[in-house]
Amino acid sequence: MHRSSEQQMVLECECGEITVLLGSEDDWRSRRPVFKCECGQKLTLDGRAEEEVLAAS
Repeated sequence: MHRSSEQQMVLECECGEITVLLGSEDDWRSRRPVFKCECGQKLTLDGRAEEEVLAAS
């Protein structure tokens, strides 16, 4: 995860695709989201996908 500003974070997949998250890191972490890359890889803020974490579309 890369922080490009206080209100923007970038998740980068192993395939090179990026997901830009807008809003504060604390707000996103409180939701414990899992994002799905177009290649099918799961992306999280901590770099791991956990089964008990809720998926975000």
